[in-house]
Amino acid sequence: MKTSKGEAVYYDANARGSCSLTFGHDAAVLSAPNAVYNQIQACGQCLEITGSEGTQVVMVADRCNDCPPDRLVINKPAFVKIAGTKAGKAEVTWKPVPCAVQGNLELRFKKTSSIHWTSIQVRNHRVPVKSVAFKKGDAWVEMTRSDDNYFTAAKGVGSQSVTLRITGADGQTVEETVAKWKDGETYKGTAQFK
Repeated sequence: MKTSKGEAVYYDANARGSCSLTFGHDAAVLSAPNAVYNQIQACGQCLEITGSEGTQVVMVADRCNDCPPDRLVINKPAFVKIAGTKAGKAEVTWKPVPCAVQGNLELRFKKTSSIHWTSIQVRNHRVPVKSVAFKKGDAWVEMTRSDDNYFTAAKGVGSQSVTLRITGADGQTVEETVAKWKDGETYKGTAQFK
């Protein structure tokens, strides 16, 4: 994978971010500039970042709309491992890598989802999620990705039981079925990207 070069600064991550992923204040997460965010279908993508003090794998959890295209904004605990404690800004290199997640994919049904309007977020994935489709009869219906990292069926999936086809940025596909879903709940899947 291509290695990029730029600068990093740190921030105190607020446990949510625009990707709607939850994480602790000491998590290895970052806010990516639009140029990086859009290029790698960023939410949940991991980047291996190297600086003067070491290398750390950090997950994209937010978008930095005001950042220059070569600036990563890294949560402070991860930044310290990459660039030390004295620097407020550091030269770094980075490249996309698979995330070292444990277990299978997870499917989060957005609060207020119903059979008439359904919004699902794929979590705990090794590679970025490119698309999600649901099965309707013999056909697959593509869902629309929203800015908050959920995939939405504006007319709903039509049933409390749904089969999803999840496609990774590298072309891998995984099918998952949730027999009886409920809004606001997260379900553990049966598979993971390789």
